[in-house]
Amino acid sequence: MKSPRFIALALALATLALFAPVRHFEFLNYDDNVFVTQHALVRGGLTLDGVRGAFTAASVDYWRPVSWLSHMVDVQLFGLDAGAHHLVNVVLHAANVVLVFLVVLRFAGRDSAGLAGAGLANADGAPVLRGAFVAAAFAFHPLHVESVAWIAERKDVLCAFFWLLTLLAYERHVQTPSNRRFAAVLGFFALALMSKPMAVTLPFVLLLLDYWPLRRAPWPFRWPGEGRKPDAGQPAPQAMQEWGRLVREKWLLFAMAAAGCIATWWSTRQIGAMHSVESVSPGARLANAVVGYADYLRLLLWPEGLAVIYPLPDAWPASRVLVSTLVVAGLTAIVLRLSRSRPFAVVGWLWFVGMLIPVIGLVQVGSQSIADRYTYLPSIGLFIALAWALPDLLKRTTGAARALPWVAAGLIVASAVATRAQLAHWRDSVSLFDHAIHVTEKNWVAHNNLGNALMHAKRFSEAARQYELALAARPDNVESLYNLGVLRSAEGKGSEAGALYTRVLRADSRHPRANNNLGNLVADQGRVAEAVPLYQAALAALPDFAEAHFNLANALADLGKPDDALLHYRAALRLEPWHPQANYNAGNLVAARGDLRGAARLFEQAIRTQPDYAPAHFNLGAVLLQLGQASDAVGVFRSGLKLDGNSIEGHFNLAQALARLGRAEESRAHMETAQRLQAARAKQP
Repeated sequence: MKSPRFIALALALATLALFAPVRHFEFLNYDDNVFVTQHALVRGGLTLDGVRGAFTAASVDYWRPVSWLSHMVDVQLFGLDAGAHHLVNVVLHAANVVLVFLVVLRFAGRDSAGLAGAGLANADGAPVLRGAFVAAAFAFHPLHVESVAWIAERKDVLCAFFWLLTLLAYERHVQTPSNRRFAAVLGFFALALMSKPMAVTLPFVLLLLDYWPLRRAPWPFRWPGEGRKPDAGQPAPQAMQEWGRLVREKWLLFAMAAAGCIATWWSTRQIGAMHSVESVSPGARLANAVVGYADYLRLLLWPEGLAVIYPLPDAWPASRVLVSTLVVAGLTAIVLRLSRSRPFAVVGWLWFVGMLIPVIGLVQVGSQSIADRYTYLPSIGLFIALAWALPDLLKRTTGAARALPWVAAGLIVASAVATRAQLAHWRDSVSLFDHAIHVTEKNWVAHNNLGNALMHAKRFSEAARQYELALAARPDNVESLYNLGVLRSAEGKGSEAGALYTRVLRADSRHPRANNNLGNLVADQGRVAEAVPLYQAALAALPDFAEAHFNLANALADLGKPDDALLHYRAALRLEPWHPQANYNAGNLVAARGDLRGAARLFEQAIRTQPDYAPAHFNLGAVLLQLGQASDAVGVFRSGLKLDGNSIEGHFNLAQALARLGRAEESRAHMETAQRLQAARAKQP
């Protein structure tokens, strides 16, 4: 029997090897752009503003500051190297695999009835083997590819990391209770909640573990005919007292979970991610929940046809709802009936069912019916139940027990092969959404995002086809209509783009990007005054829309309203401090107001962000010259002329700076160059 340390190391290395190809994968155009590559605070790296924003802003989805901070750290360390961001996810997944192994060892070692002895290993090695099986199943199951290979799902692997540490801390506290150890439980749980709110179910999982394998309280219910008590089937008073004590000792954990639920509800309502009851009726939600449980079971047992998104249908067929209900209800009845004789069954099943409650669709967030990523932690419960159930079922069959390790190994190898095949679909957006289209039906999100990827690759005709297919699958889908407008604009077909944006606004007058883009088209036609209310409408719908602030500022500056324009340039820069043109344009307005030092700071920021921005070099040099810093101005002008050697203004201003330094011959040479360029320009028709 190999030592637990050796097995933990082997599991970690195998996980890293299996997911190693992600080093060459790209950012996806599905949440990776929103959470990382186009997110103002994340792109800035780990900054004071970023830390503050991580804890106070929930403009994208829900409140999860720790996962935001992890993305900021990645950018600080690796920039926008997609492969490095991917590898951090893989390392976290490998760490989680080891933690799952340790959790099973620690808790299984305390099952005094099912496994003799205590500690990390028993004479027969059963906890080690079972722990290895559960950890390997968790590591290699294809359903977990989404959580690992999707950079945007950092929240998943990070939440699991702290969630599993909470379990280990809880086991230590139960073994030797102390305030310090319980503080560790609270701390890890807080970090899990701040990574992803799905962790809210953890106190309930701890109660399950109190029953088995910790055996801190008996099962509180009796089935009819069980025992001789006349109140058979009702809670036993003494048992309920024990359970009451266990609940009370966790009151802080339940309070934290409640606070997490409130924060999530509030933030998703604020950004409109939560569907109203009218858009998805309670009956439809309940049907989707039942079908979802059955689908998750099916995919865990036979992971075929996995996709990045499974579209939520208008209605599930009644027959599918009925069959799913019978499956879920039947399994629940069976495990409850076995709750005393086979406690692992009820704990594993209720772990799985309970952890999925926040994401099963009873409160609908997003347009998916189910999602692979939601099984990341819940599946551990079923893997534990399976690790105990299979030996129990086969122990009386001659030869079966000896074959069990080989069967388990075969299942793990098959999972790893399937995972590597599924992993290949995540290499880029085109591959990912093309696969989703082939394994699902009427998947308008996949068609839409495949269109975006094709448009980015300038495969315009193919992209247009995908947008049309998305609209055929979901005619009320304004996003594909909007994207088709963006495509037509990229093709130079402004009139068609304008007509499409107008159609979007008829369906959704508050659509921020359609208002913004239509404003750009109108402004490009010289109708700047007409563009202003369109930009204002975009900002009314999305106040943190940096591009709309920038465009509105440009329009106001063109209309002779520099003070109003400067307000919006500054608003844009609060959201995107690196925006080179916003810094440059704001610098010009600040310089015109006489604040030369403020203008210099803005031009310097524009240059830091975009070193090849020649106009920013020339204007910074001009400001430095006015401030009397002629020597510094010379260096800036020379840098600008390396980028644009034909700038008349650059040569002229450099001549002035050199003259102030008494370098007359050099000054004369640049003045002559400026005059020669001016004469050549005058001769041009």
